[in-house]
Amino acid sequence: KKCAVWETQTRMSMYRAGNYPELSPDSTTKNFCRNPYNETDTLKAKTIWCVTTDPDVSWEECIPIGVIQPECKKGYAISSQTGRDALYYSSFVIWILGGIWIIIVLLMTNRIRLAIALNKVAADFVSTNPTVLLIPIAQAVVAILWCVIWC
Repeated sequence: KKCAVWETQTRMSMYRAGNYPELSPDSTTKNFCRNPYNETDTLKAKTIWCVTTDPDVSWEECIPIGVIQPECKKGYAISSQTGRDALYYSSFVIWILGGIWIIIVLLMTNRIRLAIALNKVAADFVSTNPTVLLIPIAQAVVAILWCVIWC
């Protein structure tokens, strides 16, 4: 839904720059979301809101910049607050473990390069001497025969 300009909207005409300092100067608020509030007001929104141009909805809360996910309108998949808190804090643990993993990889870069070079040498050796692949097969056959003879 689109927000109406605060100074020209007629639905909630009490919300004007003259009545609420949050809406002053009127040239800077235009149709931006705000949370106008005076000490004498009985109601205050939880977050910023605006008067909408939608004829069916007179006002609507806005999602502030930096809020990743608003509250679920149909409820939560995990009903208990304790379960949601556990998931929230476990996400930090996962991020920390990911950071530790990255640090370890960065610290082990030289060892990783050495292992890659060693694998390249081994691959070159096997490509020039393919019969070497028969050795583990021969060892397995000898081990099976040994077990059959002695068991």
